Amino acid sequence: MKYSVHIPETCGESWEKMTTSQQGKFCQVCEKEVIDFTKTTDAELLEKIKSGQKICGRFKQSQLSRDLKPNNSKSNWKQLAVAAGFTSVLAIATPANAQKTSTKTEQLEKTSEKNSEEKHPISAKDSIVISGTVTDEENLPIPGVHIKLIDSKIVTQTDFDGNFKIVLPEKNTAKNLKLELQSISYETSTLDINEKSTNLDIKLKMETVLMGEVVIVKKMNVFRRVGYFFKRLF
Repeated sequence: MKYSVHIPETCGESWEKMTTSQQGKFCQVCEKEVIDFTKTTDAELLEKIKSGQKICGRFKQSQLSRDLKPNNSKSNWKQLAVAAGFTSVLAIATPANAQKTSTKTEQLEKTSEKNSEEKHPISAKDSIVISGTVTDEENLPIPGVHIKLIDSKIVTQTDFDGNFKIVLPEKNTAKNLKLELQSISYETSTLDINEKSTNLDIKLKMETVLMGEVVIVKKMNVFRRVGYFFKRLF
């Protein structure tokens, strides 16, 4: 069964003017508690909505009108157990000299890598620096923004003043380079960059937040639909 959250009619009351409560805030106009779900995971949200209670909540736009993803860690424990057992059997069955061979191979690889680095060190001339500042719509710096070069393992984050710097080896530079910027309460942003992208001024928009009474939509998967169809026939 798949679940999605919808808010047919949004609430226009001010969140800041509401009274703080245990799970969010209390609306004096509606006389209801508005639960803050903006920092809630899909798994936590599913547990809440499955209780069947009527909910008035505050959500990020990205949480609405899509299938919620459950936490599959519990359902996958059997697969992990089988994989762990299979790995243990292989470890026991492997001859002792395999470890020695592996150790020698690792030593040779490390030596080869070290020699390669010594022959081809990355100097300032061989690298490109991408730098900039991330601010909000009021030009205030945003610290802790997670910044990633898409399709690579290169990541960094902004400092207290919203500044960041990424150093790219020249061999990694190519066309269609993109940066992805993520921060809590802000919309994820993607930015095209090149070797001339220095002193960038990047602005992030606050993510849209909606409030209102929640409507839960349930959808059966294909197998359950087929089973339900035959059940009705017979």
